[in-house]
Amino acid sequence: MLNLIQVDGKIDLAKTAAFMAHVLMASAFLRLQAWPGSEFNETIWFVYGGFAIAHDAYNRVTAMVQDNRIRKMAVEAQPSVVTTMTSVETQ
Repeated sequence: MLNLIQVDGKIDLAKTAAFMAHVLMASAFLRLQAWPGSEFNETIWFVYGGFAIAHDAYNRVTAMVQDNRIRKMAVEAQPSVVTTMTSVETQ
């Protein structure tokens, strides 16, 4: 469902803006295409679909970049293991 609240309890403005943009675009799209008497316009379909696909691609790319950044920070935060070998010679 909608997750517009961040972990710290504040409203996520980016998600809220994206949600509002989708609602407004869907409303305009329905008004222009689904309203009685409206003729089919494939350009509107392509533009609306293009925005939806581009938004999804952007979300996926930013999630992957953030995941890689978090993994890199986790690897760098791990203490390095130092191995020492001691040899003793006996006669």
